[in-house]
Amino acid sequence: MNVDILKIDKSFVETLTTHKTSHLIAEHIIELAHSLGLKTIAEGVETEEQVNWLRKRGVRYCQGWFFAKAMPPQVFMQWMEQLPARELTRGQ
Repeated sequence: MNVDILKIDKSFVETLTTHKTSHLIAEHIIELAHSLGLKTIAEGVETEEQVNWLRKRGVRYCQGWFFAKAMPPQVFMQWMEQLPARELTRGQ
């Protein structure tokens, strides 16, 4: 099987800091990914608290409204061109 990244579903991310079950499942997904040498990405990230929780546990890739709302490819390219380089690596 050709797998290089494991995604943490938004259903776990949205209650990550408020429900122990989501917290535990996300931690185990992260541990599994690390043990297999896979990258992790969290989807549905909406708060700084979620970003901090994920980064503290080694999740380097996040997507969600905390960073930007969904947008068509052309709009995304324009958005990227206007974004200062320091924002692309925020928090690293």
